[in-house]
Amino acid sequence: MDDYIKDENCIFYAYAQNGYPFKINFEVLAIADIYRCNIYFTKMGIYIFEYDGNNDIVDENFSITKLIFDIKFNRCNFNDYFCKEEKILNVDVKDVKKMMKHIKKKDSIKIVLIKPNLNGEKIKNFQIYISPENSNMNSRTEKKNIQCNDVEDKTQQNTISDEVYHFPKQIQSMDSTKVKSLLLDSKEYIRIIIQTDKYISFNNVTNLDEYMDIKNQSATFFGRIRSNEILEFPPYFPSNYKYINNYDEIFKTSHIDILTKLNGLSKYILFYAPIDNELYPLKVQILNGNLGIFTMYIKTHHQIEIEKNLLKINDGDIKLCS
Repeated sequence: MDDYIKDENCIFYAYAQNGYPFKINFEVLAIADIYRCNIYFTKMGIYIFEYDGNNDIVDENFSITKLIFDIKFNRCNFNDYFCKEEKILNVDVKDVKKMMKHIKKKDSIKIVLIKPNLNGEKIKNFQIYISPENSNMNSRTEKKNIQCNDVEDKTQQNTISDEVYHFPKQIQSMDSTKVKSLLLDSKEYIRIIIQTDKYISFNNVTNLDEYMDIKNQSATFFGRIRSNEILEFPPYFPSNYKYINNYDEIFKTSHIDILTKLNGLSKYILFYAPIDNELYPLKVQILNGNLGIFTMYIKTHHQIEIEKNLLKINDGDIKLCS
């Protein structure tokens, strides 16, 4: 364990031989236009649970969420980990991205939180130390001070239950020539089809309006494809609910393209189709290097449009549309 914890004011210290996942995670959050996020420094690990919403702001109090990020760096995966006091720190995402932009794949990282000497004074910054692989006396360790706001609220965000998703479909990488070519050709929208027990496919959308007309005609509810097969669901699902044999949805290409930025973290990406594709977003999961799990929830084009249509602005008030 490092000498930092000998400082009685040190309340958190973590060391990982692979600091690269931190760099990639904050690059992805920045691409998703998340301006600020809370980082949870806990006894069990470092966590981030954050929504986007900055692109479709309805008014100063409401915005439409399209992406949800659930990021976990688990304590057991760090080389050294010390947590004397749990903290939630709010940071500027682009500032952290800038501080971490020079981290290479095999660079190590140390994260240190020092409590101010004055009683009651909040933490205004924390330190990260970046060292190259096989560092020695001649190696240069970079120290970065990250500005932050000490958040009082200790309530951690709830995640979406795994019970509302089918078993995942695994693909090797979003970095393949075929997938990259498709994303480049897809312009604004891309279609993802998941046959729950067979395959996943990515397809161009040539005519969005025509596709949505066909989809709405074939579904009893918005965005819900039905079949005759019945599945045993948890009690909160209606008894007459029908099993979704095919998951067939349209997404913003820019949202799916975010996944290509995660290629350096793992060889495989998991796609989870929801049991109810009206209520729940697509779930995508990848190993966060060797430090934890990166989970991203992506709303369909139809879900986003429904939320937009349910709301309208009238003299500054948000009202449900009739």
